[in-house]
Amino acid sequence: MKKIYLILALLVAAGVGYGAAQIQIKMEQVKTITQYAGAPISRYDLGDTECFVESTSHSMFCLRK
Repeated sequence: MKKIYLILALLVAAGVGYGAAQIQIKMEQVKTITQYAGAPISRYDLGDTECFVESTSHSMFCLRK
């Protein structure tokens, strides 16, 4: 029974390692920043991508143009 747990732990560790290796961070220069009046949302234009950030909850989502 302990062998099964060991094998499962190794499989989970391999999956986590593979997932971490797939994360790529790409730094981009911000072309323009737009802050909307009356809303806690800012729009960052990165050229081919637009990102929207809510300042109160610090959530962000991005859309490709």
